[in-house]
Amino acid sequence: CGTTCGTSRTVVYRFVRTTSEVRKIVDQAREQEALLVFTVMEPKIHEALTTACKEQNVACCDLWGELLESLERKFGAKRSGVTGRRQVVSDEYMRIVQAIEYTRKVDDGVLPNQWDDCDIMLVGPSRAGKTPLSFYLAQRGFKVANYPLVPDEEPPAELFNIDQSKCFGLTISPERLQAIRVERMKQFGRSATQYGRLDNIKKEVSWIKNFYIRRGPTWPIIDTSNAGVVETAARIMEIMDRRKGDSLAASYVSLE
Repeated sequence: CGTTCGTSRTVVYRFVRTTSEVRKIVDQAREQEALLVFTVMEPKIHEALTTACKEQNVACCDLWGELLESLERKFGAKRSGVTGRRQVVSDEYMRIVQAIEYTRKVDDGVLPNQWDDCDIMLVGPSRAGKTPLSFYLAQRGFKVANYPLVPDEEPPAELFNIDQSKCFGLTISPERLQAIRVERMKQFGRSATQYGRLDNIKKEVSWIKNFYIRRGPTWPIIDTSNAGVVETAARIMEIMDRRKGDSLAASYVSLE
């Protein structure tokens, strides 16, 4: 499959298992003067790929090679070179499956009677990134609920009855929130609405900040304006580690 990023084009080949496939890929890379980036684990295919790149003078980058060599030296063990292993159904695996199912079930403020079972509650304005952040955290084993704040609308009482240390408030700049909402409306074929007007969004963001002061004074507030899902999730997990006294996991300073 192919994707475009800026002025470059990326072509991805999955499940390369034969030396003939390797030769075709290297030939194409040479013809297009492309950088060949790979994560091949099977020794025979790995050797064929690196040899072909050298012979045809194709620039290449082995993403896993140096890491695996460092691990082998550190632990005195050799990589198996076996690919395609099936996921072991362990307790940890089932915990993640259950977290994802819970997060899906309570997404977007529904089923408040089940919020007490969550590990994390995300609160914030609509389109501030609550749902993708919820599922990213769920894939790491956290049961995550989220609630979209609406100005002058009283949230369910369950939001304040659960353990407040589970709650995290999300905020975002009005300009960034407007850009996201406008793009979202375009996807549905809609033009300008009150939902995407900057003056309304500024009032909404201001109301939400005051709401956090009044109703969630102990909640950590995280600005998602210029942070991706991974970075925001890392900050949440760091705060949780720090609260548990895990000084190693929480070794960097977070703005709580």
